[in-house]
Amino acid sequence: MSEQKDSTTWFKRFLKTNKTKIIIGISFVLVAISLNVSFIIHQKITPHSYFINVNDVDRLTNGSTIIQVSELQTAMQANKGKSARWNCFSGILEVNKEGEIIWEYVPNALIHHVDHELILKNGGYFFCDSFGDAIKFVRKSSKEVEWSYKIKDINWTKVNSSWGADHYYNLPCEQWNMEECIDWSHLNDIDFKNYGSWESMLVSIRNFNLIIEVNYTRAKLRDSAVAEDIIWYYRGALAHQHNPDYLPNGNIVVVDSDNQRLIEVNKTTKEIVWEWNHPSLTWPRDCDLMPDNRYLITDIDKAIIMNRSSGEVLQTFSPFFGGYEADYLEETDTILVSCGTSGVIFEYDITSGKKVWKWGTNVNIQIVYSNCILFLLFEIFWLLVVFQLKAKWRWAIIVILTLLIGLGLFIMIAYYQILVKVFVRFING
Repeated sequence: MSEQKDSTTWFKRFLKTNKTKIIIGISFVLVAISLNVSFIIHQKITPHSYFINVNDVDRLTNGSTIIQVSELQTAMQANKGKSARWNCFSGILEVNKEGEIIWEYVPNALIHHVDHELILKNGGYFFCDSFGDAIKFVRKSSKEVEWSYKIKDINWTKVNSSWGADHYYNLPCEQWNMEECIDWSHLNDIDFKNYGSWESMLVSIRNFNLIIEVNYTRAKLRDSAVAEDIIWYYRGALAHQHNPDYLPNGNIVVVDSDNQRLIEVNKTTKEIVWEWNHPSLTWPRDCDLMPDNRYLITDIDKAIIMNRSSGEVLQTFSPFFGGYEADYLEETDTILVSCGTSGVIFEYDITSGKKVWKWGTNVNIQIVYSNCILFLLFEIFWLLVVFQLKAKWRWAIIVILTLLIGLGLFIMIAYYQILVKVFVRFING
């Protein structure tokens, strides 16, 4: 009994000494700095797989997976029109089933930036360079960009006479007289369709709230884009749309992100012939047609399979954060989901709803959880110190420390919900 009392007394004396408080305080600062610096160093060493943004992902017929990656900080800055191009890591990766990189294209950031949509076609990859306001094609064998379709070359007044010289469409970055102007157009999707004698390219220009169809057969013969290439466009009431796709019935399905809805547009009349705006939608960014008249929808925090006819939600896959796009893989009856700013890819089995494959590391949650745990330990230490005080005001400090501990636990428990609200608010200003 006396040994226990002695140890308790020693612990109290230990907590009360100024030397202990100074050592603990300095140790906390050093550990916090070292922890967060380690994340930065790790990113510099492995920029292609750590603290990244993952937008597009596709499964190839040989079983490999193609992934668009870019530096997360740059991607977030670009959404606000600010970035330093020389720091803009981006690339296209092909990984095998074990997640090992078997081919990669990492361009010079001063010239090219891989942002959205990867389409393997004609021996290379088409991609959207949002920073360069261009659609580009890189030859897989040579890793050289052979075609660049810059929409800033278009005279938009020729497309629609009401879009005059002072219209936003006709004012690319070079005319804004700003220190930095990036992401003027935010090209975020392309899709191709073969009409027999010619081929079209459907292009989503997010910051224009505009979708255009380009005669690709003509456009591929030159690098400069011209108004005459545009054979159809749709504006409607779109707000930061994503991933428009051609449908077998001739309509075009569009994810109208800021309006939190999915729409089908009749290509001939430009009328909305189908709409779905479920209360569970947060900020959707992809919608693909599946067999049996189902839609696979990718929301910021979940993937949904819904019945197109009834609008009923059939299945939900979560939790994750940053959902950008998903593909249904009929051969394996699975869905492949890219989780955008989380930097990870998940493959779910539809029958069981379980994850069967993963690529990447969710560094965001590592940073939040590790810092929260560190701060919780520090606050608990000071709570023990304050408990030993005789002063009347100690209860005020105890209440404050208890609230801070509660806040840290709340952040860890409600991490995904908080992140979704902060991200959507950030994107939409």
